[in-house]
Amino acid sequence: MDEKSYILKTKSTTIILTYLGIVMALVPIIYMTIARMTGETSLTQVILNVLCYVGLSIFYIILLRNYLFDDLKEFKKRLLICILVIIGTIVVIKLSDALFTWIYNSLNQDMGKNQNSVIDMVNNYPIFMFLSSAIFAPFVEEIVFRKAIFSFFKNDWLALLTSTLAFALIHVIASLDFIHIFPYLAAGFIFSLAYILSKRNIWVTIIAHSLINLISFIVLVL
Repeated sequence: MDEKSYILKTKSTTIILTYLGIVMALVPIIYMTIARMTGETSLTQVILNVLCYVGLSIFYIILLRNYLFDDLKEFKKRLLICILVIIGTIVVIKLSDALFTWIYNSLNQDMGKNQNSVIDMVNNYPIFMFLSSAIFAPFVEEIVFRKAIFSFFKNDWLALLTSTLAFALIHVIASLDFIHIFPYLAAGFIFSLAYILSKRNIWVTIIAHSLINLISFIVLVL
């Protein structure tokens, strides 16, 4: 193992642990405490989400600045290919979303607690949700589920499987809404495949993820 790969694995461990500690433990504890004291739930949740993702974004940029800069240089060198992968990722994921929406509607199911919560918060707090869903959350999630997780595997397909499962589980485990895990499995698979096709360039999946969330945000607002 070369020194650069070893350092990235070490930093990736920090990335994953901070993500799990803050998103899965610290934020829920603060949320429940504030909710019990004030009775406010949705505003508390959206503000905590923004603060969480902004803080993690800053930390990850500082931690991975050299790797992010190297990927940016490669992105510029392979600009056309990267753009094509981004466009393909957006199209396939939006088609996947449409398919799963149709399937769940056919089964008289809505899109799940997580999705319904997002819709409510977009309608009530559009500015906060724009910052969270279209800018900071995609950056953090791609750093964690692509850059960090993939760094532990030489085999791309084993990394893809692990990344896909982790991405899907993190979106449903809080609500235990496992019946709606399939859209997240599909999205996680497609993002991971895009990461592989771009030769593990994190900016490809960050941009694709941000644009997909931005499209969904605009549709909900309009």
